[in-house]
Amino acid sequence: MRVRLTQIDGKLPNLALMKLAHHHRAQGDDLYFTKDVERGLLETDYARVYGSALFSFSADRVAAFLAAFPDAIVGGTHNLADNTTVEEYLGV
Repeated sequence: MRVRLTQIDGKLPNLALMKLAHHHRAQGDDLYFTKDVERGLLETDYARVYGSALFSFSADRVAAFLAAFPDAIVGGTHNLADNTTVEEYLGV
């Protein structure tokens, strides 16, 4: 399965995305990690797309990401109304 992990904001490595990468690598999935919020010209379809944003001022980048990948799962502290953790999503 092809999986896209997108770090929408922040400069340091994103711990939630690293946990997702670990989980999917253990399943034998192919990973594509990027900070680009829009779909590249040569990108193929992904079975699963994740994004993570830490800051509320990144709302426009989150919106652009969701416009490019409508079925994406976006998490992080940018949205304080949703406190679902990576572990809860994966059922770990």
